[in-house]
Amino acid sequence: MDHLHGEATVRLASRLYETRDAVRFMLGERYAEHMAELGAVIRDIAQKSPRQMNELQVSAELAKAPGLNPHQILCIIAAGVELAEPSRPDKEVG
Repeated sequence: MDHLHGEATVRLASRLYETRDAVRFMLGERYAEHMAELGAVIRDIAQKSPRQMNELQVSAELAKAPGLNPHQILCIIAAGVELAEPSRPDKEVG
């Protein structure tokens, strides 16, 4: 059973990185600025969270908010991933 759990974790991580890469491609030069803005909000919520959630958990919860469009959801998830593991500025996607 541990093998299956580990495989699911690897698949989830892969999807999270793919989401971040897709958002980086969509935003282009605006990526860093947009991620910094969203990241600051996510970090602030995580620090004030009574549940002691990390940034990735906060972004997952925020992405569930009603009324968000798919683009907003992807950006929120990407910002959480960026906080958890910052991308290299020299990495190109696309």
